[in-house]
Amino acid sequence: MRSMLKTLMVAVAFGAVAAVAVWMVVAGSGKARFKLGKSFEYNTKALEQVAPELIAWQELDPINPGLSELRGLAVGPDDAICVAGDKVVMVLGPDGEQLRSITLEAAPMCLAVDENGLLYIGMKDHVEVYDAGGAKKDSWLNQGDRAFLTSIAVADDSVYVADAGNRWVTRYDTNGKNPGRITGKNDARNVNGFFVPSPNFDVATDEGRSVWIVDPGRHAIVQYRASGEVITSWGNGGVAIDSFCGCCSPSHIALRSDGSFVTSERGLERVKVHGPGGEFINVVVAPKDFDDDTEGMDLAVDSNDRILVLDPSRKQVRVFVEKE
Repeated sequence: MRSMLKTLMVAVAFGAVAAVAVWMVVAGSGKARFKLGKSFEYNTKALEQVAPELIAWQELDPINPGLSELRGLAVGPDDAICVAGDKVVMVLGPDGEQLRSITLEAAPMCLAVDENGLLYIGMKDHVEVYDAGGAKKDSWLNQGDRAFLTSIAVADDSVYVADAGNRWVTRYDTNGKNPGRITGKNDARNVNGFFVPSPNFDVATDEGRSVWIVDPGRHAIVQYRASGEVITSWGNGGVAIDSFCGCCSPSHIALRSDGSFVTSERGLERVKVHGPGGEFINVVVAPKDFDDDTEGMDLAVDSNDRILVLDPSRKQVRVFVEKE
């Protein structure tokens, strides 16, 4: 299966046989209707190779939260690791010991934690708020039938909620009031809005309290002011190590203390670090170190700049530190 997906990505990346690739997925329900030639197999295997000198991180023992389905990851005060999955949010210590479990009425899609330990949990169509002890404090308005919440980020007095179904990011105050929307529309650049082909639509905030929103179909990470004004953007699609491969990449981002970005990709499974301006720095996890067809690799960074990678296939939080 992995080789087939990589072949599709090669086709998309180079603009070749795109119509055939789409037909295979839609009409064939994910099953190939013909056998690909050996030349394609060679190319897809080549994509998975990463030069060892580019891999600058080493893996520590993984954390096993004990959930069947892992969907969201965040780091709270004292480096508490919060994992959303099944119908719970698990709150774990930095080494994985269980601190508490918050039972929910439905499956959580994503979450964020503020500096006081307040948890903002994205359900499919609304946000629920819990205090640090696990008590429910609030439930914000339902966002409608099209809503599909995929990411939440908190910055001082603002909570940003990415909605892949409606293809916009809603900015709330911390009480869930005064919503404003960032739609990605830019008439001057002839951009009609965010291009979100699948439920992979991520958002993160920085210390400057601006918000970074992934435009996944355009392989771009765009910086906005709280007002919705664009500041800058970076990113490009392609198979090269400094580009983002696949239809919807990067699928997730996180920011480190120095302003650099951690990114994960969908399709060609890899995790990388890019500088504050988007320049490629190194690789955290190469494709060969993921199981076939792994996706949904949410990311978080703790106060020691450890990189945490949610691995739904292995049902783990994988922990990486920079090599000495």
